Amino acid sequence: MHSRDAKGKLFEDYSRKKLMAVIVFGCVEWPLTLAGSIFLLVSGIIHKQGFQVEDDGYFYAFIPCVLANIWSAVLIYDARCFRQKFDEYEAQVQQNNRTDIPAV
Repeated sequence: MHSRDAKGKLFEDYSRKKLMAVIVFGCVEWPLTLAGSIFLLVSGIIHKQGFQVEDDGYFYAFIPCVLANIWSAVLIYDARCFRQKFDEYEAQVQQNNRTDIPAV
């Protein structure tokens, strides 16, 4: 989304429905990755595991789960910002359309 916004093509490729779908996906993904992170952290602490290869790897699995949690929060934030930009863009287009109509 950032690259399309930088090129000025965000509103050509994304509609309000697509941005809402991204927000919904992020809102579903965030609690799942949070629950997974908590489970892996607690399991690693309970089983007194470290970062050894011989262990079950709870802490190794914890790292990408936390990263997914952080990036899903960033995804939600970015989608909300772009949705707000989209609303401003649509308001500008509507205002331009009203001023382009000649008075009778």
